[in-house]
This record gives sequence, structure tokens and C-alpha cells, in this order.
Amino acid sequence: MSDEDLAAMLRARFDRSASRVAASRIGRPGFTCTPAQAAAGPARDGNRSFVEPAEGVEVKLFPGSSDNLVSIGHVEIARAVVDIRGDGNTVVVGGGRKFQGRIGIVGDRNVFFFGRDATCNRGNFVITGNDLAIVFGDDCMLSFDISVRAGDSHGVFDVATLGALSEPADILVEPHVWLGEGATVLKGSHIGAGSIVGASAVVNAAHPGMSVLAGTPAKVIRSGVSWTRQLAPPQAERQRVRTLLEQFLG
Repeated sequence: MSDEDLAAMLRARFDRSASRVAASRIGRPGFTCTPAQAAAGPARDGNRSFVEPAEGVEVKLFPGSSDNLVSIGHVEIARAVVDIRGDGNTVVVGGGRKFQGRIGIVGDRNVFFFGRDATCNRGNFVITGNDLAIVFGDDCMLSFDISVRAGDSHGVFDVATLGALSEPADILVEPHVWLGEGATVLKGSHIGAGSIVGASAVVNAAHPGMSVLAGTPAKVIRSGVSWTRQLAPPQAERQRVRTLLEQFLG
């Protein structure tokens, strides 16, 4: 399969996704990927895996799962497990320097997307439910022991009414967001572009771009702030980041 064929296949899946986050963001500026330049692994039950790193990536499909599509682009340091139990799910790691973590999906027609040049030192990403998405924009930076969960994995309900209290929900992390060590991002979260999430913070809501978030639950403790991967960035690097963020924040 050519790169164009795989890209078209991914685009079609995103466009028809029932997840508003996946359908409206992926493929637009700031949410891009380079499809894996690799031959498909052994196909069974309509499952297809395209994994570019020569080693370090394991794709595990529970027996009976079907029509799942996995694309892991060029990653220089890859230590990843993709574990899927369900049908019609899509997993994309867009390519970058490092991705280390586990992606676990239980359910149908879900999307996990990790944008181009985003990096992860060690993360656990969990989707439990149907028609959900976890979406990271380009150039995000995730530290160690990151937890991102679009559902609770177990039912929670009101004892008096028996009403469900734990409905899963999409997670959107916009481009150029830094998650500090031990940060947790929970269902329904939306982190705006350029933001910084402090160590051990727990995000469970929507927050504007260029914010510093800290605490449990996370709150904005400073606005109008962003970051760069360089320890002592020159003025030109700071200007580059500001120009980048202006594309998303106006």
C-alpha cells in the first residue's frame, strides 16, 4: 500500500468518526501526521497495522477484534504497546523523536491520535467505550508517568436513582502543550495550545491556551505563558513559538 493510500484511508476514517474532536481537528493545521512508511503486517479479520520502527512496537489485538487500523510513523526511540479489544478503532502516532507508552482501547470506532513531532517519555493512554477520541496536536511534549483516560474503566452510578455517573468523553490536547511529570488528563478535558501542565496536576475540564495549570483539580495559575524545548532559548526561538501559537490562538 502506498503512502497516499494509507493517508486516504486514515482521512476517510477521521471524517466519518462519530467523535466531534476527531472529525473536526485531525488533518487540520496543528493536527497532522506522517503515515507509516511500512508494509502492512499480517492481516486478519480486516485488521491492518503499519509500523515503521523496526523494533520496540507491539500491536496486540484481542481475538475476535476486527477492522482496526494502526499507523505508527517514524519514531527514533519507540517503546510502545498498542492493545485493542474491539472493532473499527484507529490508532495513529504521527512520527517524532520519541514515543514510549501503552495505548489501550476497549470498545468500538474509537480514535487515538498523536500528532507530528509530539514526544512522550512514558505514558498510559486508555479509551473505554465507543465513538471516543484522544487527540494530541503537533509538537506536544509529555514527561514521565503521564496518564490520559477518556473513561473510568468501571461503572459509577447514583445508588438512589441508579443513573450512570461515569459517561466517557473525548480528550483534546491542542498543539505545543507540555505535560509535566505525573500529570493526569481525564475524560472531557480540553487543553488549549501552548499550555503547561504542572507535575502531578489532574486536568478534568477545559482550559484556555497559553496557560499554566497546576493542582488537583488543575486550575489556571498564570496566563499568557508558553514554553520551548530549549533550556535557554534565544529570542529567535521564543519568537518562533509565539508565531506558531498565533496560528491557533489568534
